[in-house]
Amino acid sequence: YVSRQSHMLDLAGFGLQAWPEFVGVKPGALEKIYLGENKIETIPATMSQLVALKHLDVSNNRLISLNTCCKAWVALQHLNLSGNQLFSLPESVKGMKNLAH
Repeated sequence: YVSRQSHMLDLAGFGLQAWPEFVGVKPGALEKIYLGENKIETIPATMSQLVALKHLDVSNNRLISLNTCCKAWVALQHLNLSGNQLFSLPESVKGMKNLAH
């Protein structure tokens, strides 16, 4: 589900195995992404285009690491990574000043 008015993408619980292509949506405009309850293993580096991202839920997937694309998410306020196989977070996540959750 893509809502252009609220700048949101909700594909939670669809059983996705890969990060979706943003068809018909300007990636820089997305503010909220819900991809929990899928089977996603990686977040591609091209997601550094999500500079307006404020809310990201990728809980209960199969992530084992985060790449450097998260450095660009300077507006991020909420990040849900629970239920993945992450052993550590990159320094770029630890230093996010706007991150509240």
